[in-house]
Amino acid sequence: MSKIGKQPVLIPAGVTVEVSGHNVKVTGSKGVMERHFPAEISVEVKEGKVLVSTKGSGKYVMSIFGTIRALINNDVKGVSEGWSKKIGIGRNWV
Repeated sequence: MSKIGKQPVLIPAGVTVEVSGHNVKVTGSKGVMERHFPAEISVEVKEGKVLVSTKGSGKYVMSIFGTIRALINNDVKGVSEGWSKKIGIGRNWV
């Protein structure tokens, strides 16, 4: 199993995560993100955490398990903190 996939995604204050069918909707102060996940993956929200698990053990399921968890984590981070990018030239960061 994936080491990344096993880790729960912590939901910060001000962010709501709704799971309906095979869709995850993450809402926060910076916007709304929606994501569809395959039927072989199970996503549930418990005690302020998003838990991702598999419904099988095939090669396809195991290859996307950690990826789905990482994408949901990115959605949570994006709607709460937003994104920034530092551009570097040599050793001087702009």
